[in-house]
Amino acid sequence: GHAALSPGEDLLVTHNLTQGHFQVHRFPGTPAKAIPGVTSTQRTIIQGVFAEEGKIIMCSSDHGTVYVVDTATWEILQKLSGSGLMQVIAATKHEDGYDMIVGGSSFGGFEAYMWVKEPFESANEPPATGFTVVYAKWFSIAKQAAYCVL
Repeated sequence: GHAALSPGEDLLVTHNLTQGHFQVHRFPGTPAKAIPGVTSTQRTIIQGVFAEEGKIIMCSSDHGTVYVVDTATWEILQKLSGSGLMQVIAATKHEDGYDMIVGGSSFGGFEAYMWVKEPFESANEPPATGFTVVYAKWFSIAKQAAYCVL
């Protein structure tokens, strides 16, 4: 499976290949808890990563969905659409202040997706509530090497 440690090093998210779900271990000593509603059907390695200083976990899937999960409530905040096996996922904060998620799919063809969550402008404006897809690109195997550096 896959494992990722939160920025505060108090949570560990793992993908359990045997049971087909993501689970979270809270340190110290709390038993692993499955993230409700986030499952996979194939025995394929997929990723879970932390974002927004560990406040959310993004979980990829074998069916094209990326799940955005709140680490305080374990509620699914958003389901981002991709296609096929969304095996690789990464999250970062852009220098302009918005959060970005990049995912890669390898089912049938090769696709890369990028979702962004716009920052709010002032204290009077509510924060953005979700991510929006800004980039989706299909490319052939022959062109794969050219697109590996996005």
